[in-house]
Amino acid sequence: MKRNSILIVDDESYIREFLAQVLSEHFKVRFAKNSEEAVSEVNTTQPDLILLDVLMPGVNGIETCKLIRMQPESKNIPVIMLTALGDIEQKVKAFQAGADDYLAKPFLPEELIARILRKLESKSDQKISKSETQVQLGNLKLKLDSLSLEIDGDSYDLGQIE
Repeated sequence: MKRNSILIVDDESYIREFLAQVLSEHFKVRFAKNSEEAVSEVNTTQPDLILLDVLMPGVNGIETCKLIRMQPESKNIPVIMLTALGDIEQKVKAFQAGADDYLAKPFLPEELIARILRKLESKSDQKISKSETQVQLGNLKLKLDSLSLEIDGDSYDLGQIE
């Protein structure tokens, strides 16, 4: 089974090492210590998820998130912001930059792993719904993109619940 890859972006080596210890049992872990390395790593390795520190020298995590979102190849990679700043203003800026989640330090490793797994599940669900737009079994045809059902040539509209 393929292990999902996580890119950890943090300027503090002890944070990168701590996160590697916590995550390496479950995921393939890669590192970047600044924005430039992060963007380069994202473009070359296409990680499944990015853990991105907000407070970094030079280009901060929020601006880095914007750069990642501008790239067509990386715009759909889930980004979880990690930061010592827990104030609402920073959270809003992170979400406006394209972050999928925001976790204030200190955090429990179990919570981080749970959030990562949830984001990876959501990403997987999105891939399935985008790639499989039609399912056919005998005379029954289900069209996922238009939410309709066709039986023997007769078409029926479906709601979100059906």
